[in-house]
Amino acid sequence: MLIVRDDPEAVEAGLSAGLLRCPSCQDGVLARWGFARWRELLDGTMLRPRRAACLAGCGATHVLLPDTCLARRRYSAEVIGTALTAVMAGGEAYNDAACRLRIPPDTVFEWLRRFRRRAGEIASHFLAWLVALAPGDPLPEPEGRPAAYALELLGAVARLASLHLGARPAWSWASALTGGALLSNTSSPFVAPT
Repeated sequence: MLIVRDDPEAVEAGLSAGLLRCPSCQDGVLARWGFARWRELLDGTMLRPRRAACLAGCGATHVLLPDTCLARRRYSAEVIGTALTAVMAGGEAYNDAACRLRIPPDTVFEWLRRFRRRAGEIASHFLAWLVALAPGDPLPEPEGRPAAYALELLGAVARLASLHLGARPAWSWASALTGGALLSNTSSPFVAPT
């Protein structure tokens, strides 16, 4: 799976121009390979992501998921981020946030559990991006809980990335910079800063 900008025309242009690299081998260039199955997010959004194949390298195929999504999640990255931020930064109870967003409380609890479990890894990853985007700038010191620090770093990186690389919502950056694996329940590695 590869996370791409939520702009189908830009994805098609990138595939035509050979600008998308294979995330499996890093050597091959991705080319069109049909489409993945239709998916419905629980906000009613229907999407059918493009598939691409590594033709010059390993031959792997990949689903090009838009940056508005996280891998294996049926809610948009924005909805997930809103819930996480409301609870971790806003102090709202998870079941109150779930009710306000019309999401089952167990779902929000699971997102929080997974984010907290991976907080150290998430913080390290976004700290590396912060260094890559603003070398020499002072780094935020960890204060409070690891999950709150990880969330703070994610926000700082999203602001810098929007300034340096083009404006996107914070949670689209979170998806793009983690390869969609922010809340992954597998050992999916995050996308390294380049």
